Amino acid sequence: MVGIYVRVSTDKQKDNYSYKDQQIEGKKFADSIGEDYKLFEEAKSGKSLEKRFEWKRLELEVKSAEISKVWVQDLKRFSRNVEKAEQMRKDIKRYGAELYIGGKFFNQDDSTEVAVFQIEQALAEKERKDIAEKCKRGLHLCIDAGNFCYARLYGYNFKLTGIIRKNGKPERKYYIVPSQAETIKYIFDLFVNAGLSLRQVCFKLNREGHKGWNGKKFEYSKMRRTLIQLEYTGNTKNTKNETIKSNVYGRIVSDELFDAAQRLMVETPNRSFSKHVNHICSNLIKCAECGSGYYYHKMGKWEYYVHRDYGQNCKQIPKCVSSVLLDELFSNLYICMMESWEDSIMLLEKKEYEIAGERSKIKTDVERLNHRISELEREKKRYKKAIADGIPAKEFVKEFIEIDSQIKEYQDTIIELNKTIIKKEEDIQQLLDEFAEENTERFKKAPNNIKRNMLAKLFEKIEIKENIITLHTITNREFSFDIKDNPLTNSIIQYEMVLPVWEG
Repeated sequence: MVGIYVRVSTDKQKDNYSYKDQQIEGKKFADSIGEDYKLFEEAKSGKSLEKRFEWKRLELEVKSAEISKVWVQDLKRFSRNVEKAEQMRKDIKRYGAELYIGGKFFNQDDSTEVAVFQIEQALAEKERKDIAEKCKRGLHLCIDAGNFCYARLYGYNFKLTGIIRKNGKPERKYYIVPSQAETIKYIFDLFVNAGLSLRQVCFKLNREGHKGWNGKKFEYSKMRRTLIQLEYTGNTKNTKNETIKSNVYGRIVSDELFDAAQRLMVETPNRSFSKHVNHICSNLIKCAECGSGYYYHKMGKWEYYVHRDYGQNCKQIPKCVSSVLLDELFSNLYICMMESWEDSIMLLEKKEYEIAGERSKIKTDVERLNHRISELEREKKRYKKAIADGIPAKEFVKEFIEIDSQIKEYQDTIIELNKTIIKKEEDIQQLLDEFAEENTERFKKAPNNIKRNMLAKLFEKIEIKENIITLHTITNREFSFDIKDNPLTNSIIQYEMVLPVWEG
């Protein structure tokens, strides 16, 4: 069987190395030698082998002798890195398969052919670096001219002008969204003039019904980013970090108000962005009534977690909990679950179920988008037929631009959906690797900031209400502890003791 390896650097590649062109050539080769074929397609850079999953899958099938011949259209499709290309070539030879480049057999025992291969790979690598450097220079020119724009920025939206640029993409014109602009002005006013903290600003916005991107609630973690966004003043930064006028974004806030916000943020730095956390459970535990976290506090020899908004917006008890008690409780519970074979099986089953559901949903969305693309293609054909029948082509210019723009938008959405499922699979594999018994010792020796991150991955939700702490884990377990009647002062907590409630 022939393994046809098809690679493009991006899904938008339109030269002679497109998916379709490579597939046609590969199928012709397989038909010419009278063998079956199997396609391996991916849109990844040839710079390295990282995340080139289709190539790794091809290697596995070559290793298992299911595939005896590997075909690539060109050395540039093979790789654009001399070191990695050598590794790939030797792997194919070691597994006893034959390599065909553009239909021609590559004899790996011939020193001349190997030398030519290495020279062409060196040229391909240099070409890749030249392309990257050219893109970088183009980006810098765009930034220095004040034409740089973000994929999306709250307060602005864009519309197509109907003009097609030299790169074939439709030109966009950005405009201010009035309702979002008013919200941005309100954020600056609350922070500068009303004297509210970032957390209070976020709480007030959500309570009053202001909406962020896509109608979602505002997040405290993004408040600081909003207040330092220079584009809201109608300016931007160039490559020399100098302030210049933006040709893309209009002014929403005044320079005086923006500068006042910057001074205030320097005087009151955002503690939540600190990279060093010296306490395990800080802000992991949430109040069931108001959603505020319990944060670490120390007074003399006493250490405890205290309700952030107690006495202001919430009267939930307890006001504070011993940090020694909770740190020990959560650490021992984590270790018990990591050493539990049942929890490992439950985690695997849950994640497989989640990813299967996600795949099914994405497959449905992709089919719907592909159907819409087919409808748009048929509509284009009708316009072309009308032109062939004698109707002036200029009457359909606007329609063609709109159709091409919609098709591109749908295709980009399909690409993003496929990237989403790949990212989820990678995250799940990483979690499964970490959630293993052999990592118990690593957890015990880890500093508190690492322990906190590991606990955050295991516990989906930790709530406290009326002296009852409830923990929901990623393995569908639920634990409840009464910290008033049962202080849990023992240094070692047995696993059987912490299973009062079972779900799933």
